[in-house]
Amino acid sequence: MSGTSSFTTDYEITNSEYATLASIQSARERVLELVSDDIRSQLAVFLRAR
Repeated sequence: MSGTSSFTTDYEITNSEYATLASIQSARERVLELVSDDIRSQLAVFLRAR
């Protein structure tokens, strides 16, 4: 267990500013979900080991 989380994601840049912003927001939400799942898993492992 490293105590860190690192994820990457991508998003689409389009001619539409709205579509680009929506794509960026969606990418952020995906990464936040991955990070929160990883933190939850690391915490569970840590607490089980105690």
